[in-house]
Amino acid sequence: MSVYDLNVLNDFTNLTPPSKRKPTTLAYLGVFAWKLQFLHDLFFNYYANGSIAPFWVSGNTYSFESKVVDIDNAVYSCTSSTGVTSTTNPKNDTANWIKILNTYIGVRERVAYTGQTAILEYALNRFFLVAVSLPFARANHINQIYIVNNAQPNNRFYLTRGNNAPNNSYLNRGGSYNNYYVVRNTYTFNLNAFTVYVPTALYSAIAANQPPGQVSPNDPSPTAAGSAIRAFLSKYVQCGFNFNILTY
Repeated sequence: MSVYDLNVLNDFTNLTPPSKRKPTTLAYLGVFAWKLQFLHDLFFNYYANGSIAPFWVSGNTYSFESKVVDIDNAVYSCTSSTGVTSTTNPKNDTANWIKILNTYIGVRERVAYTGQTAILEYALNRFFLVAVSLPFARANHINQIYIVNNAQPNNRFYLTRGNNAPNNSYLNRGGSYNNYYVVRNTYTFNLNAFTVYVPTALYSAIAANQPPGQVSPNDPSPTAAGSAIRAFLSKYVQCGFNFNILTY
């Protein structure tokens, strides 16, 4: 049992004098207890530990406060007091649903993710709602996201004036060329440490589920799907490591 376990209605009942614990009184207190319990569970349960709500199914009937995971991997709660049966997914049905979590994965799990390849592959597939099967087959995949570390070529910078002079000190392309700036030019060596391979169909689905304005003008992956994948991965990739995203 955790110190964060709380049943608000039980606490209200226990704090009410026994002579006042009438059904009407408890029902009245329950109106206030419901909202407090909802907020408590939202933070200490769903946000912290994650949601085990089922995926939304078109045509199913959902009652008030039913929770589902939609195509954008967010968690929604039904706000209709009479319930809802609809073919419109919760993401687009704001009249009957409210988003309560941006992802169904709890923060206690997410903080355990690291930059290790196997963990990143698991995290990516889980976050973007791909069925996870272990061990990862990497290039033998047909429907999962996988990562390949890129080989490091033997290129390097030389401190040289472009000849065999003993007092070389300039950053130069070598030979008889002029000197160039080190950063942001075609002669600066820039390598992607790894490549993220995403199934084409999944890439399109991720793009379709992103909100408008998702792409930043300076985003290295200038598509809605690329931006979403990069936003997730950038939380776990070490500073200074670059990566690219390809479909297969």
